[in-house]
Amino acid sequence: IMVIRKEAKIDCIICYDPIFTGPIGVVAKFLLNCKLIVGVSTDGSETALNIFKENLFRKEIKRIFYRVTTAFSFMFSEGIYLLSKKFINNLPRFARGKKIFVFHDYVPTHYYEDVFSSQQISETKDVLFVGSPFNLKGVDALIKSFNNIKDVYGLSLSLVGHRLKEDADRERVVCDDKRINFISPMTYDKLKEYFRKAYCFVLPSWTEGLPRVVLEAMASGKPIIASDVGANSDLVKDGVNGFLFKPGDVNSLTVLLRKVLSDEALARSMGEKSREIVVQEFSSKIYCEKFKQMLDDLIGV
Repeated sequence: IMVIRKEAKIDCIICYDPIFTGPIGVVAKFLLNCKLIVGVSTDGSETALNIFKENLFRKEIKRIFYRVTTAFSFMFSEGIYLLSKKFINNLPRFARGKKIFVFHDYVPTHYYEDVFSSQQISETKDVLFVGSPFNLKGVDALIKSFNNIKDVYGLSLSLVGHRLKEDADRERVVCDDKRINFISPMTYDKLKEYFRKAYCFVLPSWTEGLPRVVLEAMASGKPIIASDVGANSDLVKDGVNGFLFKPGDVNSLTVLLRKVLSDEALARSMGEKSREIVVQEFSSKIYCEKFKQMLDDLIGV
């Protein structure tokens, strides 16, 4: 930090979470004599703490740590960056008086334009999920739903993420079918091919912010089925470009998968609407404009 201070005048520091990088940002702010923006990438709830299987004492320590570091980061910030207006009410009361900026996270939506223009529905309908960890993302519910309907539509299920197979085995989720593919994380160019061949995208999480992976799927022109948590409803207009369901509700997820898989015209229409929503409301160009507006407003660049 001291080397940076000697070599350049820093006007603003942006930290993308209030728990870990936020406190570091506070220290750097005072050392560099600049302004601080703290980002919040989730809905601010403590759902994640309740999902993981840990002893109560450890959970409570984490809960206290999260609350203290979050309050510390917000207290010394000049601005707070949120992914959705839905998250404002989850801020501590004192933090709501700060300058609040609301816009989506950066996703290179233009990068998926060729996926949208060249997609075609294959004989095997592939349901795609991308994310981790297993429990927090509700992957068990997706696997159970898949098992309910896999023999009806000639399906395959692609699950992309860290340690998903190991976690599925640990949770004793039935996933020994060869049509369930566990795939390690990969670079954008390789992941793009999975979006290209996917019939639909599913995100059954217990908690979310405004998920970038849904924006990527929408930019690829896919119908989306997502749990109604966080800001998912900002992206998925229920019945328009996809469907929303209550997290953990396997029956509802199964019904919605049947609806999309049994009607190719509906799936195509929803995919086109997904692409339209991204271009009009969540493009990489719009992100850059909003980001610049935030800096202009706070430090007058």
